[in-house]
Parts: sequence; structure tokens; C-alpha cells
Amino acid sequence: SDPQPTQRHRDKEATRSRTKPSTTPSTHTNRKPISRATTRREEMAVRRAALAYGATSCGAAAIHNIFILYYVQLFLEVYKLSDSWFYFGEVLFMLWNSFNDPYFGYLIEKQGAKGGLNKLPLIKWGGLSWSLVFVLVFVPLFPNDPSALGLHFVLALFLYDAALSLVMLAHSSLLADLVVDSNERATLNKFGSMGGVVGSCSVLLSHFFWDRTDVRSFQVFCFIIGLFAFF
Repeated sequence: SDPQPTQRHRDKEATRSRTKPSTTPSTHTNRKPISRATTRREEMAVRRAALAYGATSCGAAAIHNIFILYYVQLFLEVYKLSDSWFYFGEVLFMLWNSFNDPYFGYLIEKQGAKGGLNKLPLIKWGGLSWSLVFVLVFVPLFPNDPSALGLHFVLALFLYDAALSLVMLAHSSLLADLVVDSNERATLNKFGSMGGVVGSCSVLLSHFFWDRTDVRSFQVFCFIIGLFAFF
């Protein structure tokens, strides 16, 4: 028999098999498109996180700028703290400040790496302590006793800086835990900067209440700012 028809038949079958569409499902066609609702929920979550991040920066700026501007004037010019107590407290404050920042940062990162530390409660309750100490700085219990006033000055500096370091270190390291996208981090940084600007307005308002001869209205103002910073 002539083998050519058989060979032609095989060639046609091979061509037909090559041109036949594959029935294997494509992995690209099985991917489900991301819904707009999911994307919107993610955007709202980032926006809420940014607002909370900015609110913390706002409260921190509101109380810290007042502290930096007025605590020296209050103790030296109003309560007449002696120079020896002032320099003694400042030297101890310098040593404490150089120690607690790296130590608290080490503890926060160590516990966070073990998964045993939630930074949000640390910021919340640390912020409450910070606000209370801020009010304590400007309301000495025994302003007419030189020794009690000096001890109050030293203790207030220690507690204030401890609360400041605890909250701000946790707040700064929280950024990497909240978002991983660079655009989302830029959004949080933007809200943080805006919150800092708004909080700094407390310094402008403080000039309406500051009076060396009578600091009671200024103390009430500091109490209100402390409540504002916490909430």
C-alpha cells in the first residue's frame, strides 16, 4: 500500500492538535478582581490610623511646647527656686534623660519583637500619666518651702521626661507597625506634622493667661491643655 496517505493523515492530525485551543484553565482568568468596597475600606482604615497618629502628635506638641517655654520662668521667677536646687535638678535631669531614652527604646523593641507588647495601650495610659505630670509641674504642692519646692522640681522633671520618652518612643515606632506602603506612611507623617502644628498653637494661647504676679489662671489653662492632650 502507498504510505503517503497515511503520512498526510498524520500531518493533518498534528497540525490540528497544535491549533486546538487548550482546555486548561488559565491562572490569570481565575483571579478575582479587587472590589471597590475592599479598596475603600482599606483607605478608610488608613485615614483613621492617620487621624489617630496626628492626634497623638497634636497632644504631645500642645503640652511639651508649654513645658519647654514656661517651666524655667515659673520656678525661678515666680516661685523663686534657689540656684543650687535649679542646677542640681538640671544636672540630674540631664543624666536621667541620657539614660532613659535608649533604655526605654530597647525595652519597647525587645518586648515588641517577642510579640508581648501592644504599643497602643502604652501610648494611651502613658499619655494619661504624661498629662497628669504636666499639670503637676505647674502646680507645686508647697511653693513656700524651699526644700519641698526643690524636691518637687527634681521629681517633676524626672517623671515628665519618663512619660515623654515612653509615649513618643512608642508613637514613633508605631509607624512601621501600622502601614507598610510608602504612600500610606507618607500620609501618616503628613497628619503627624499637621497635628504638631495645631498642637503648637497652645503656645500662642498661653500668652493670654501667663502673668508672673498671679499664675492661677495660667495653672487652670495648663489643666485644660492637659485634658485636651489626653483626650
